[in-house]
Amino acid sequence: MHYPKISIVTPSFNSVKYIEFCIQSILVQDYKNFEHIIIDGNSTDGTIEILKKYPHLKWISEPDKGQSDALNKGFNIASGEWVLWLNSDDLLTKEALHIYVKYINKKPCMNFFYGHVNFINEYNQKIRTVFQIPYSYRLTIFRLYIPPSTGSIFHKSILHTHKLENNFHYIMDVVWFIQNGKHVKGKLINAVLSEFRISKDNKTAMQIVTGQRPKRHIEELVLSLKFYPFYAQNIRSLLYLTLRVVFKVEYYFKKLFMIAINKIGI
Repeated sequence: MHYPKISIVTPSFNSVKYIEFCIQSILVQDYKNFEHIIIDGNSTDGTIEILKKYPHLKWISEPDKGQSDALNKGFNIASGEWVLWLNSDDLLTKEALHIYVKYINKKPCMNFFYGHVNFINEYNQKIRTVFQIPYSYRLTIFRLYIPPSTGSIFHKSILHTHKLENNFHYIMDVVWFIQNGKHVKGKLINAVLSEFRISKDNKTAMQIVTGQRPKRHIEELVLSLKFYPFYAQNIRSLLYLTLRVVFKVEYYFKKLFMIAINKIGI
């Protein structure tokens, strides 16, 4: 059994309410070969005082260009063979690192692993489980599915070679998978491995709750069109609409199948 070094990279800005939960969710993993890198955007709310409490952390606090910039900084300095992206208000579930390493050893040809996700509230209480489906680049291209980014683990080579776009602040992960998904060899692990926080402090949570996107989010969706392959850039074309219907059926079949096997415990 190979126990590779894992670099957990956490972007942070004024995260005093939740970042200690994030740090603790890693410490309770009982996995020895890791580093936790926190890239803070010059917080002024007490976040730095919390970081100073944990001598194992590697952290910097300085102005940056946003979450994508902070993540790219963290990816650049990560020394682990594998890099786990974990936002400051999110958590790993117990034994997540050991489960990831088990599959890294079983599937050495893969460069990306992810699992199912619990949505939790501001009190760390579970709201619901979101079941993921096996990775499919074509479903990404047709705007039907991307795997979770926070709480997932990437081989360092793919993050060093392919950076996040700094001018995207809401859908940087979507754009990354559009640009680089054809290089991703992804493996879904049928286990809940991370917890995504839904709270008023989370910039994407209100969209999840209300279905309404902020203006900046809508602008980024328009900007993202240039990153799609030519056949997917024109979302009104007959070819695109026809293929999207076909792949939508595929998406719902996979989603329902994954929910079913977890509900009946297969």
